[in-house]
Amino acid sequence: MVDEADPKYQTLVGIDNEKIFSEKKAPTIGGMVDQADPAYQTLVGMENGKVFQEKGK
Repeated sequence: MVDEADPKYQTLVGIDNEKIFSEKKAPTIGGMVDQADPAYQTLVGMENGKVFQEKGK
């Protein structure tokens, strides 16, 4: 058995089970993000015609 305070095995030490396994509540604020938001631009500017071409063309 490894000691609880061994730094190689401390990934779960101090975790509070009541916080982890409690019921999660849905966020009270929500909505759509603007298309130009830099945090969500991974697929902006893709051309569907080039990406989804018919096979054989």
